Amino acid sequence: MKIKRTLLLTLLIIFSVGLERDSEEWKMYIEQTSFPWLHVSDLNGLENEALNIYGVKQIPYNFLLDKNGMILERNISLEELKDILASL
Repeated sequence: MKIKRTLLLTLLIIFSVGLERDSEEWKMYIEQTSFPWLHVSDLNGLENEALNIYGVKQIPYNFLLDKNGMILERNISLEELKDILASL
């Protein structure tokens, strides 16, 4: 099953947590990648508060949340995501 970008963006909200310490470096990365989602950072690098709160030990890392913000899955593969979306 091929996930169309528009379908994916209507079903999911994606955001990226930047691990840069330099705001200009972080902004340049966002411009260069042109990923169409929200980017956030506290500019604390690997001491990022979100990493500690959610126990992220590697990057990239992902979470699948329900509509209430509860974590359903952690660090799932694209194939697992496709299966979950296909079951909706």
